[in-house]
Amino acid sequence: SAETLYQKAISLMEPPGHQTQGQDNPLLQPVFDNLTMLYVKEWAFGKAIQSSWRAYHIRTKKFCPASLDAATGLSKLANLYFENVRLLPQSPGESGGESPSEPAAAASSQNPPLSDDAMENAASPDDGTKLAFAESLYRRVLTIQKKLYGEDNARLVDVLNNLSEVLE
Repeated sequence: SAETLYQKAISLMEPPGHQTQGQDNPLLQPVFDNLTMLYVKEWAFGKAIQSSWRAYHIRTKKFCPASLDAATGLSKLANLYFENVRLLPQSPGESGGESPSEPAAAASSQNPPLSDDAMENAASPDDGTKLAFAESLYRRVLTIQKKLYGEDNARLVDVLNNLSEVLE
């Protein structure tokens, strides 16, 4: 299967003691991006989110956390969290009965953004938490884009639209 081949490629570039750069090897980024797309096609959003986090970390090592490339990685992650809720919503029993809008308020502009570690290592977050993650990530993308493009640039439209959808 394609997943097996992607995993083989990853294992070839990550082994300790080899002449590769290990987990931060920039050649792994497209492999993790492709693996993420495969998982999305299989509707395996949990696995897609994990592989997308790996690709994001490689982007931030290769470029910098405030780069457009890092913003692209954040946007992909935010899209995955949002699409997971939109396409595969949990029933109220699965999410603990919490309404999705309550936890999403935790990431609003009055509060600091959620940490990467908190989002990446959250065990089976409910829909509300996923929406809060998406909101926090989109806000970070918006901050990066505003710094690079300016406050009134048309390039902000996509992230503003995505953020609006999460807040609906």
